[in-house]
Amino acid sequence: MKTTFTFLAFFFVLNLANSYAQSFVESECGIIYNPSYSYTNYQNANFGLGYNLYHNNVLISHQEGSQAGRGYQVVLLKFVNDTTGYIIISSKQHSVLTEYFVDKITGNKFIPLWDAYNTVSLFIVNANLAYLSTYSMNWELVKCSDAQPSKQLMYGKPTSPITIIDTIIGMPLCQNLSELNIRYDTVNCKIVFHIIDSAYSINENSISPWKVFRNPADDYINLKTSNPSISCEVKIVNSIGILQKSIILNRLSEQTIYVGDLRAGVYIIEFNEGSTKYLTKMIKT
Repeated sequence: MKTTFTFLAFFFVLNLANSYAQSFVESECGIIYNPSYSYTNYQNANFGLGYNLYHNNVLISHQEGSQAGRGYQVVLLKFVNDTTGYIIISSKQHSVLTEYFVDKITGNKFIPLWDAYNTVSLFIVNANLAYLSTYSMNWELVKCSDAQPSKQLMYGKPTSPITIIDTIIGMPLCQNLSELNIRYDTVNCKIVFHIIDSAYSINENSISPWKVFRNPADDYINLKTSNPSISCEVKIVNSIGILQKSIILNRLSEQTIYVGDLRAGVYIIEFNEGSTKYLTKMIKT
């Protein structure tokens, strides 16, 4: 039987200062060698920098500069499966700052995620999720997912250690490492992941004793159970895995919950009865 569980997950880190240094073993963390994609960095006749990116030997992306020392270069190209990967491109258009563009590649399609000056570090969780730690005018921590290309989680240099609890759908590629720690000078930022099995985001548990009424819901939902002798923690999570509400039901057979403050969309309701967990979907109109 599939279960939902919480643990700390540290994922592979690609750090960029003046160059990238890999601080993980790729074969242990889900990064694959993908011969379908390749790139070349070059200088044109005007000594501008450029690159060509190929998929199955077909050119899918090309940029170059027109002045000596200016232009574009591929800094990183990594894949998690046959058609999904991440690319970081440097752009130097003046003598002082270099800008870095982070895109996600799906087939021949590019999804812009974020850009930053000076530094950017990429933390790949799985094919659907990655985190960026960047420094432009200030420190930034950005979450990038299929549901929302970029969401800023932190802006500004932290003055004391911080912990961010984040709910994600689907297992991480690297399951044997314990936590994601990001250093901002001498201050540590830790991301703790509440992981929901991706199967639950599609298939509802048919043996759940909990029923949800008014679904689709407007302002309220009713939760009813056939087993009121057990206390239950109820969590409502949105489509990108962020916890919206959490309540405790103490041996109640039925409970009404206000959801009028939630945006329209699809949510997951998680019922936690000790070590047993059930999930169902809710549509908010």
